[in-house]
Amino acid sequence: MPDLPKLDFTATSDLAYFRLHGRNADLWYKGDNVTRYDYLYSDEELQAFIDPIRYLLANSKVVAIFFNNHAKSQATVNAKRLEMMLQGVE
Repeated sequence: MPDLPKLDFTATSDLAYFRLHGRNADLWYKGDNVTRYDYLYSDEELQAFIDPIRYLLANSKVVAIFFNNHAKSQATVNAKRLEMMLQGVE
């Protein structure tokens, strides 16, 4: 999405920190701290993170994944869905 921060996946230590804020392009720069993170990732968007997360898992001892798209509890929904995708459960 244009004008959103680029995604970068680089393992530089034994701890990898992966934080997802949401991709609400319409309100990222115009909204406030609630509307900016009011976002539910689609399965297609989450799928795009699988290979980078697997890269981090292979190149770090600990991988911490945080969802900060919390306005309406979307973080919980997305975290569970990502967990299922990483485990190969569809």
